[in-house]
Amino acid sequence: MNTIQAIKIDVATQSVYIVEIPESDTLNAFYDHIHCNMVSHFHLDDYHGCYVDDEGFYNEHPGYWSLSGFRQPIAGNGMITGADVMGNTASVKREFIEWVKENVTFYKEGEVDLEPEIIFISF
Repeated sequence: MNTIQAIKIDVATQSVYIVEIPESDTLNAFYDHIHCNMVSHFHLDDYHGCYVDDEGFYNEHPGYWSLSGFRQPIAGNGMITGADVMGNTASVKREFIEWVKENVTFYKEGEVDLEPEIIFISF
């Protein structure tokens, strides 16, 4: 079985580490590691992206986290992977874990303002 290396942002242990997930079943691996039934994805750079619980603020999680440069805290665990030139899920670049460790902030329940922010943009 082929695997890819992903970065797990673990709110329960407030740690960031590499996990191996099956290349043939990444979606179910995301569900297992994030502890959710639906994921959302956002880009971190031209190669890396992060998967999170799409219903994170509606589900119970042991904590929250954020990355430098992003405005909104994230509820629950996150999984960061790479993407090849065809858009297929790929292993993270090994040095990227250090950037994540240096730029992640963990929060416990009650330490973040969970009020949604509405931003109006005019064209």
